Amino acid sequence: MWRLLVTRPCFPFSLLEEDSEEEADLCRICQIAGGSPANPLLEPCGCVGSLRFVHQECLKKWLKVKITSGADLGALKTCEMCKQGLLINLDDLNLTEFYQKHQQSRVRNAPTLPPQTTAG
Repeated sequence: MWRLLVTRPCFPFSLLEEDSEEEADLCRICQIAGGSPANPLLEPCGCVGSLRFVHQECLKKWLKVKITSGADLGALKTCEMCKQGLLINLDDLNLTEFYQKHQQSRVRNAPTLPPQTTAG
């Protein structure tokens, strides 16, 4: 006589069920779904699909990296992917002040060239 064994599937969900995590809006930087009042998901440019959303704090960190790597203000205000101007104000993210302070520190820390002597 044969017995039918009923086991649980290997997956904790049915393959036919929609995965709500997949359907949620994801940050293009950290790939985490959803936002919060303190860290909302923004649509900063014209990018679509999986590049459409970014958390405010992720965007802020990314722009600070660009600043410290030497990007100018024009590059900060343009999306690298769609080339559209960002639809956010850098002042709202306190980045204009960060940019100015970084520029000042670069000038202070720039190596000075020794005076050139002329043979004569």
